[in-house]
Amino acid sequence: MFGSVYAALSSRLRVGRRYTSLHNLDCPSLSISMLSVITPVHPAAVLCSKPVDDIPRVLTHPDPDSSATSPAPSLDLPVTTAAIKKRKREPSEQLLKPKAVRKKRATNGPKEKRVQRLREESAPLSDTAVRNRSRTRERCVGSERMGALECALPVEKWWRDPPLDPEHSEPSPVAARKHIQSVDIIRTKWKGYRPWFKNPQNPDDPAWKVGKDHIPFAELEYPANNSTEVYALVDAIDHDDYQPLKDLFLTIDTIAATYMDDADRARIGYTLPTSDLASDSSSHIPLSSSHPHSPGRKSRQLSPEQEFTDEDAPLYKRLIRARNAQDGPQFMQILATLNGHIRALRPKMQQHIRAKWTGIPPPVWKRVCEEGYQRGVGPRMHELIKYKQWTSGVYGELMQPFISEVVHRCGLGPGKIFVDLGSGVAHTLMQASLQSGCTSYGVELNPSAASIAKDHDREFNYRLEMWDLCCSEYKHIAGDMLESKEVVEWIRKADVILVNNFVFEELLNERLTCLFLDARDGTQIVSLKCFLDRGFKITERTISSPQAILKVEERDWTAGAVSWSNTTGTYYVHTVDRSNLQAEEERLNAARSRPSRRRQA
Repeated sequence: MFGSVYAALSSRLRVGRRYTSLHNLDCPSLSISMLSVITPVHPAAVLCSKPVDDIPRVLTHPDPDSSATSPAPSLDLPVTTAAIKKRKREPSEQLLKPKAVRKKRATNGPKEKRVQRLREESAPLSDTAVRNRSRTRERCVGSERMGALECALPVEKWWRDPPLDPEHSEPSPVAARKHIQSVDIIRTKWKGYRPWFKNPQNPDDPAWKVGKDHIPFAELEYPANNSTEVYALVDAIDHDDYQPLKDLFLTIDTIAATYMDDADRARIGYTLPTSDLASDSSSHIPLSSSHPHSPGRKSRQLSPEQEFTDEDAPLYKRLIRARNAQDGPQFMQILATLNGHIRALRPKMQQHIRAKWTGIPPPVWKRVCEEGYQRGVGPRMHELIKYKQWTSGVYGELMQPFISEVVHRCGLGPGKIFVDLGSGVAHTLMQASLQSGCTSYGVELNPSAASIAKDHDREFNYRLEMWDLCCSEYKHIAGDMLESKEVVEWIRKADVILVNNFVFEELLNERLTCLFLDARDGTQIVSLKCFLDRGFKITERTISSPQAILKVEERDWTAGAVSWSNTTGTYYVHTVDRSNLQAEEERLNAARSRPSRRRQA
């Protein structure tokens, strides 16, 4: 039927041309239906017998034979005012209510984005994410507090061999007192210190006053032969300054707790702290409100039933009592007696560390590293703060708990290679080698830090000699890690690489990622900023990216792990793993070879 009607009217309608009027149609009743077939009309511009509001309902359901996808040509038709008037709704018709527009609640844009990001990070992994979890940042939710893993790691050798011919050998720098001592640190900034001890018999005794040319001091014997340290007997006014009395008692505690056996400790009246008191450093509690930053009171305070007379009290408790009473002459007398015991016990202590130790205990390596840092780095610390903030050359340090965490979790030990890209004053190299027995290498671009590292190296080795210890090999150089050939050789044989890239620029991080292409499979790269883009996956487009050889795990650092912040944070442990990259290359090669086989068939 449609074909016959179309043929009869084609000459009159002249299909394909636009019309401005419909009055010349012979079939008015077919006007709307034919227009819906030939040229769909605009609902608001049609004048017909049906109400205007009904036209959209008719035209929204066109004839099944009509083309629903063809564009609707516009019609220039006369429009009457009556056609656009709003008609009354019939009782049978339903009221169509417009949808209410929901007002958006005013929100904080950046905060909402941050919350959404945190939700995405904490959301469970999908099946796709699980399959590609080696290319995403894994979160270690069960990480323990930094320092919880600390224990004596087994090393091959930790004691120092005596000279073959001690009578004809030259005296060591320590025996010649060429090392920097506690009193030397105070001399350059004596105005920041005040007297601690006094003479009860003569309050005006000038021997205990602090001045430019006079600082009261005392000498302490160390475990090695001919090794002593001169400590200043003063109190720091500023809590952040070096505190010599605190340093003195920490050294005494370390010698008694680790170098002596139970019988020798009982001989001087020293008892090991309990687990509850171990968290408090010995001799750190302030004495009185008048000295808020004083050397402190011994953590194991004497209870009333433990009070003794001076004749009956153990030696160590008498020393603490004299310090708390600020009795200078009595303190010097008791310390001289303690030094006599240490000299008498030296051969036994040296034998004890060879027979009883399996590695260097944490209190010992901490004390050695701290003493070396205070004397090698402390006097020149002001040189390290001359930098432009928030640049790639900014100086910031990773503290002892952070390095200890890396040593334990990354499995450093004898035969392992540790590389620090940006080693600063080389404290990370010294701690890693002394604590674990690994071989450490470091490079530093900052000239001031590289120069201070040499002084630190010298003082650290003096401290090793005073504690009768030796350390595995470590080496630090000054230069650009991106241009050094030595660094490339270190990376090729490294087991653990450390990069403090907390403020590194993006370009520098990208260039560092290219350096890791020389690393072996299984090499662990520890950094403070992730080298792997979030959600990175190996595809045909990213297969040539240096990130394709890395998988990463997130871990948390605790307060006190870095020098620039006292809050918690996140660090990243990357592992070089080329297995997924090789599997993807094989898959892509197989996919490329399939079409060629079909064409050959």
